Parts: sequence; C-alpha cells; structure tokens
Amino acid sequence: MITHKMKTKTFSVFASVFALVLMLNLASAAVTLTGPTPSTVQLTKQGTTFTVTGTPNFDITTSTTTSTLTFTDSNSKTAVFSVSPPSTKTNISSALFNVSSSSIDSSFLVGEYTGTINVNVTENGNSSSTGSLAVPVTFTNTFCKNGQVNATDMELSVDVNNNGQGDDNDWTPLDDIEIKVTLDNNGDVDWDKVNIELGLYKSGSAKNIAGDMIWTSADEEKVEVGNVNSDKSKTHTFQFRVDPSEVSDANYVLVVKAYPKSDEDANCVDSSSDLSDFGSEDFKADISVSQEGDKDKMVVVDTASYPVLSEAFCGETVLFTPDVYNIGDEDFQDQVKVTLYNKELGIDMEDVIVGDLNIGDKATSSFSFKVPEDAAEKQYTLQMETFYDYDSDAETYDESSSEVFNAYLKVAGNCAGSAAATGKASVTAALESGGNAGEGLVVRAVVTNSGSEKATYAINAAGYSGWASSGTVSPSTLTLEKGASGSVLINLDVKDDASGDNTFNIEVVSGSQLVATQPVSVSVQAKTAGGLGGLFTGAITGGNTYLLGLGALNVILIVAIIFVVVRLMRK
Repeated sequence: MITHKMKTKTFSVFASVFALVLMLNLASAAVTLTGPTPSTVQLTKQGTTFTVTGTPNFDITTSTTTSTLTFTDSNSKTAVFSVSPPSTKTNISSALFNVSSSSIDSSFLVGEYTGTINVNVTENGNSSSTGSLAVPVTFTNTFCKNGQVNATDMELSVDVNNNGQGDDNDWTPLDDIEIKVTLDNNGDVDWDKVNIELGLYKSGSAKNIAGDMIWTSADEEKVEVGNVNSDKSKTHTFQFRVDPSEVSDANYVLVVKAYPKSDEDANCVDSSSDLSDFGSEDFKADISVSQEGDKDKMVVVDTASYPVLSEAFCGETVLFTPDVYNIGDEDFQDQVKVTLYNKELGIDMEDVIVGDLNIGDKATSSFSFKVPEDAAEKQYTLQMETFYDYDSDAETYDESSSEVFNAYLKVAGNCAGSAAATGKASVTAALESGGNAGEGLVVRAVVTNSGSEKATYAINAAGYSGWASSGTVSPSTLTLEKGASGSVLINLDVKDDASGDNTFNIEVVSGSQLVATQPVSVSVQAKTAGGLGGLFTGAITGGNTYLLGLGALNVILIVAIIFVVVRLMRK
C-alpha cells in the first residue's frame, strides 16, 4: 500500500510538471509579424496604405493597435491621421491598414516629421499567443495645398542662382537672386493655365515671405505661364533682391509648386530632384541668410536704387536720392551721414539722416546740385560714403563704410565752349496711347524749327526714372527746314507701381547745345484700379495741352447721338 501511494504521488507530481511546461510552451508561442516594404511608411496629406503579414493566422487587437497618429511641429500645431485596419480582423494572414488625414492645422509647418504606428495581434483562437510590430512613419508636409496630387508625369526643375555677395544657398541682405523653374509635362494629360508659385519660409514660421522681397521681375512670387500640354514644358525665372527688413540671421526653406489655375486641390506638383543639391529632401531647398558681421560694411548705399547712368545738361539742377540700408546685425542710433563727392564738378556734399537706423532699416538720402555751365561733356563718377555709430557727446561718427559707392552722371548739352547750336526749336506733345501702370505709354512730340535756317535736332526723353523703367525716341533725330515741323514717338514702359500725375522732359539738342526743354505731365491709372476708370486716364500736358478728356467727351456725344436716333426710329 505504501508503494502504491508513492507511485500515485509521483505520477501526480509528474503530471503537474508536464502541465506547467505545456502552459509555458503555450504562453511562449507568438505570432511573427512582418512589416511593409520599404520598412518606413511614406505619408503625405493624401494619406497612404501599408500591409502587415503574420504567421500563423492572427486576430487584430484593436484596443492596443494605434488608431490615431499625431504629428506636432515646433509651433505646437498638429497634423492628425486616422489608422484603420481592414474590416475583417479575425483569422487573417495579412492586414491592409489605411492611413487618412483627419485634421491638419492650416499653419502646420512645411517639413518632414516622424512617428510610429503600433500593430498588436493575437493568434487566431489562442489569445495567449501574441505578436506586435512598430511601423515607422515619415510624414512630409509639402507646399501643395493637399500635397502632391496627380503629378506622376509632371517634373519640376529648379535652379537657384545668387548674383550678389553670397552663395546660391547662403544669402546676404540685398543679394540679387534668380530662381529658374521649368515644368515638364511627360504625360498625356494637358494642364491648362498653369501657375508656378514660390514660397520662402523662415525655419519655424508658417508665414510665406516670398512676396515681401524686393522684386525685380515683372511678376512676383506667383505667375501664370499658360498651358503646359503633353510632352511640352514652360520655364519662368523669378528675380528678386533679399529685403533686409524681412530677413535675419536664420535658416529658411525655399519651396516651389506648379498647378492648373483654380485646380490645385486636384492637380499639383511641388517636388524637384534639383532641390536635393541644397537640402535633405527633394521638396525644399535649405537656405541660410547671414547679416553682415563686419561693422565697417553694415550701412551701405543701395546702388540699385538709382539709374546705372543718369543724364543732365550744363546748368541743370540735379536731384539725386539714393537709398541707404543697414544690412548688419547691429542697430545704429540717432543719425547717419552720407557724403557725395566729385572734384571735377565741384561737388563735395553731405546729407545727415536724422533718426535711428536699426537692423534691416532703410532711409533715403537727398542731394541737389547744379551742373556747372562750363562742365566738359562726358561721363562723371560720383562717389558716396556712409558714416554711422554716432557719438552724440563728441558729435562724431565712430564708424564709416570701407566701401565707396559709385553713381555715374553723363553731362551733355548746353555747355559753354561746346559746338554752337544751328537752330532754335519749339516743342508740343500729345498722348498717343497708354496711361495705365505696368503698360507701355506713347507720347507724340512735334518739334518745330523756329530758327532762321535749316537745322538738325537730337530729341531725348529724360527725368522719367521714378515712374517708368525705360524710354526710347523714334526717330531720335530730325532735320528740318526753317519753319518746318517733324514728329517723333516717345515710348515709355510704365512701372507696375506707378500712379497719379507723373512728369518727364522732352529735350531738344542742336549742335551740342540744349535749345528746348518741354516738361510733360502724364496721369497714370494705378494697376489695381478696375472698371471704366482706365478709359479716362493718360491726360498729358505740355507746351500745348492735349487732354484725353476730350476723347471722353467725344464718346459721350456719340452715345447721346445714338440715343436720339433710336428714339426717332421708334417714333
């Protein structure tokens, strides 16, 4: 009996150990999960899908699987995505997860963000056997409103060139930047009325400052390039200068996108393989901006704020107004001084600009001088220097610019000792066409020989640089008999920001002397104005006044006549 009891007891212990081992084996069994290929899920605003496979078949544990994925930028703005497994969640060997946009803050920063989706499962029919997988996710928030859409066959090429002091990806204030963008349509679907748009963001900021640069191209940060049909391309070059008041010592992000006008939601491309030369991603270029650190280079005369070559005749009073910038990383208080010098013309002047010139600030200097009557007819170099860091106690400037800034003045006409005039002249002017900002304007000038003999005249337009970018005269010379008259057309390209009453001079030279100067006043309709206002612009005054309002009166009379005729016909 004792032996039997011992056997029974031994068997009971053995059975308990076996059950424990069996339980341990069952507990240690696990589902093996394999993630997507490539292992990192690439996510855009449009969302994406990815697949997870497992062995053996499994059930998805929805309570522990990530259902919401949230990205947060440096400004605590969020982009939230929902993660949805397939409708069948039991006894499956693979699961297709759908990641879709739930909510994205409108000011969420452009950039690349990382996150993780956790997938947890149990073996089908055995809740003790589990499996888990952490799936890495990269979310790229790009320039297109809804991310890149229907852009498989669209290719952007972007070339950034710095024609100023800095490098292509390292800019300094007032640098002259050119960004050449080409859109190639390699597919069979046409894009109509395509916009190409530029964005420039300070790192950590949602504000696009591209439109705040000093633009030198006709179109600013957005331009319509027309239709880009299948197997065709369009190119546009953006040109601007880096505005010192809008930038600081910081990193910036340059982005570009192209899309059919009014259809960005459905069609947009904003990536370029060319941009990878400047940054780690192909949808943005990393740009750094550096303010001037050398104190003797911080306050500069902006040589682009005045014409490359100005013209004047002997005895003429010249008004010269260059802009001055603080492009450095230090504020300057109280006042700055600008000097203007040319020994031959007897110019030795200074202009004190009262007030602080802080980082990025602009001020305008002003000089007025008379060209000597006996000046030689040639080109002169006017030299400028800046003085700053004013010591109010000592009334001195502790700093001056290490650079001399040049302006060029061509003197011709009316100078003592020059060739004698062969004739006298009178001038009248009338508006031929135009009168709107951003468009061409044509003035017809009639020159009459009021002298006593035949003479040849050279006609020139001057004094328009403040409101028109260029001026040409055709023909530029007239040979007239005594008492005869001839006409020329003066073409002016009115600047986009011109408006109101503007003036220029028609100059007539005989021999080497200025024999007539006719001031002309032109009324320019601002570019933003619409409606019928543009029909009644372009009034011009000269020696004889010709008003475009007279044309408006004719229009009114014609309308009145038509009205009367219609009434008579009805009777």
